[in-house]
This record gives sequence, structure tokens and C-alpha cells, in this order.
Amino acid sequence: GTSKDYKKARDYFLKAAGKGYANAAEQLGHLYFGDFLGAPEYGEAGKWYEQASAKGNLPFAEFRLGLIHYKGLGRPKDSMKAFYWFDRAARNGYIDAMVNLGVLYEKGDGAVFSPEKAIRWYTEAAEKGSFLGMAYLGEAYYQGRGVRKDEKKAVGLLEQAASSGLPYAQRLLYRIDRIKYMRYRDVQ
Repeated sequence: GTSKDYKKARDYFLKAAGKGYANAAEQLGHLYFGDFLGAPEYGEAGKWYEQASAKGNLPFAEFRLGLIHYKGLGRPKDSMKAFYWFDRAARNGYIDAMVNLGVLYEKGDGAVFSPEKAIRWYTEAAEKGSFLGMAYLGEAYYQGRGVRKDEKKAVGLLEQAASSGLPYAQRLLYRIDRIKYMRYRDVQ
């Protein structure tokens, strides 16, 4: 087999990125975002993801830029810039960005508060197979947040997400079961 030499890979990607190849710039972003070259260098990663996103339709690079801005990795936190990049990645089909965009709409963080738009993005992510999107959508249906309350639909979505092993969905289902038990006990 071939041994992995990330520093050599970086050198090749630098040459290609210097010639304008967006995918090479994106790969440089990955190398710096992860711990491939030592400790993560988020500022450097962001620089390369921005270059990649300026030259091509690369939704994963856009998503990572959203994370960098939202979490303040290597630069100050900026929810509005995070929203911009998550929105761009979501519109380019990146499922995790759809979920994050829904969260920003639901919180009104970097975006206008809009539970209805949050539902739109959670639904799209869930339809594309996102278990986290299913969990957030199920929670919204259970609470009637942005949609008409529908416990049956909520439980169906949460069960599907929980069956994937998603702890968040499992905790929500547990809470719903506890609430149902308490209601039943109070009626007796």
C-alpha cells in the first residue's frame, strides 16, 4: 500500500489551487480543518474554503464556512455570515446545511425568526434521509411549532430517527412516553 503523506498532498493541492482549481482549494480547506497537518488551523481552512466557493459549486466547502462562522472557529462568531453560507450550501443540496439553516430560522439567529421556513428546511432534509432533520421535524409536530400539532406524525418521525441510533430522537421519544404515562396516571 501507499503511505499517507499529507504534507506532500498539501504541496500538490497548493500548486493546483494556484492554477485556479476549486477542488484543490477545497481539499486544502479539509487538510487545515482537520488534524491532518497537526492541530486544526480554522483560519487557514476558511481562507481555502472561501477560495473554493468563489470558483465552484462546492456545497461542502460552503457548509464548512457556515460552521466556521457559526462556531467562531479561527475568526469571530458571525451568525449572519453562517446563515449566508448554510443557505448557499442548502440551496446547492447539502443536507446537513438544510438542518442547520432550519435551526437558524427557528432561533431567529442570523436570520429572520420563521418557524415555517425552519419546517420547510427540516422537511427537505428529512425527505433526503437526514435523521436529525426527522428529529427536529418530529419535535416541531409534537409541539405544534411552525406546523399544526400532530402527535402521531411526530412520533413516527421520531421513531424513524431514533431507530438510526440518534440520541436526540431517543431522548425526545422517552420524554413523550413519560408525558403520556403521567397523563394516563393522572386520569386513573
